[in-house]
Amino acid sequence: MYRLNFGTALTSMMMGALLLLAGAGQVSARGMALAGYQLQHETRLPEVENLSSLTWWAKRGILMATTNRPAAILALSPEGKLLHRQEIGFIRDAESIESLGDNRFALVDEHNSRLWIVTIADDFSVSVVQQFKPDFFGKARNRGIEGLAWVERDSTLWLAKERKPMELYRIRWQAKAQQLSDLDDASYLADSLSLDDISGMDYYGGNLLILSHESKRLLEVDPEQSAVVSQMSLRAGQHGLKEDVPQAEGVTTDPEGRLYIVSEPNYFYRFAPAQTQ
Repeated sequence: MYRLNFGTALTSMMMGALLLLAGAGQVSARGMALAGYQLQHETRLPEVENLSSLTWWAKRGILMATTNRPAAILALSPEGKLLHRQEIGFIRDAESIESLGDNRFALVDEHNSRLWIVTIADDFSVSVVQQFKPDFFGKARNRGIEGLAWVERDSTLWLAKERKPMELYRIRWQAKAQQLSDLDDASYLADSLSLDDISGMDYYGGNLLILSHESKRLLEVDPEQSAVVSQMSLRAGQHGLKEDVPQAEGVTTDPEGRLYIVSEPNYFYRFAPAQTQ
């Protein structure tokens, strides 16, 4: 077992308060302009329960999701069709999955906030590369790591603690050395988001997508400028939704900028900019 003990090495990144944009139409040109996204496809997975996270596997052009109990990895088509289910017995409560490029993925067991680096083969078999027990969340008790977001250009992995309190961290994953390093405490972002919780994350076009199932909102946040650049509501009557998204737990994007959200127990949504409908 590998235990990270960063202790006082946490780097405080005290920055100004996050600017929250009041109107849905106030969108930066550098962002996704989430206000213009509309529901393109919605379905339920009848053979699935407890969907808990989502990521895009670029190598295969498919989505990878998790169910928390029983812990399993799911392969999904862009239309939300179940392609494969792979049980993962080494995790008790699978809450987050994030593609790290090629066949590498990060997984989180929310029960103990243990972070696993794994590879997934073409036949979907899972092999453990390494595991870590970050100590900065303490004894989270089902309020541990709830979201992951990978930034390929600088090998940075963002981690989000769900609530009480919400926290954000970013660390470097050094694949060759197989170690985590350079931990930054970025909780100044979480403190300023005016969300009730963080239930999922993604990284796209230089910005973080931060999902909240309790607030029923998705925010696009520029972490370098400390600004919310766009947002969307997950409530009925917004963005083509006929009903509220009940419990949004995972969010990801594909290379075309389409947005995918999964919700417990087994809801699947795909959104796209209105001009591509």
